[in-house]
Amino acid sequence: MIMRVLTLTVMLQLTVCLGAQVTGIKETGAIRPAADEQQMEGEWRNVIKNVSGREIVALHVTFSCTTEDGRGLSDENGSVDKLLQFETDRLIPPGGSYLSKVIEPGDCTSRTDAVVYANGEVEGDTDKIDLIFQRRSGAYKALSVVIPLLDEIASGQSKASDIIATLRERIQARSNDRSLSFGEITGEGVVFAGAISLLQNHAWLRTPSDNTANRQPRIEALMKTRGISLEQAHAFVTANKFREWQLALKNHTTPPGEN
Repeated sequence: MIMRVLTLTVMLQLTVCLGAQVTGIKETGAIRPAADEQQMEGEWRNVIKNVSGREIVALHVTFSCTTEDGRGLSDENGSVDKLLQFETDRLIPPGGSYLSKVIEPGDCTSRTDAVVYANGEVEGDTDKIDLIFQRRSGAYKALSVVIPLLDEIASGQSKASDIIATLRERIQARSNDRSLSFGEITGEGVVFAGAISLLQNHAWLRTPSDNTANRQPRIEALMKTRGISLEQAHAFVTANKFREWQLALKNHTTPPGEN
């Protein structure tokens, strides 16, 4: 799915991450879950607390691990971006914490490489900051491709199965496109793969408007009032939610100073 955010209120002795040059957070580094906590085999965690006065909207977190046979690997799956994993909850408000976790064998260390704040300020490694914004740029461009395709389903011009096939072809083609950065390809993949999953499962995409008076109509209600199929109603709602997502990304796809 497109979104994946976990939060955890913890009472831990937190240490400052000096290496990442990020002053607005304190973090535990890589730790194993406590014995009485729900966990998965091989799970490592890094509990990151926002000690700034600003909301954090994106984090790039790296787990550097050594496997039992001595191989080194880097796992960035504990990273998160509110604008890439679009959903209803704020990421880390001032004083709040975020639980970053990965599943890796062997021993791991972890650090937060980069932070993006809601006011547009950034801290951390320049290359990791660039990666965050490259992913956003890729997602923004991909939404421009996906939204018209969803509109075709909603209007009855295309079938969801045909659009799914088109998006799969697009993912394959873009993976070999040397004109795009790795971050842009990743961002596009989030949107394309997310759209495929939503269409296959007729799933509801959570967006910030869900908790407002401007929320999208329920799919079942739309089917009844418009006399359209489930496939059409789902595509109609999803297209509008993707428009919300694209609007949120607008003006946030390049690092500060490059707009």
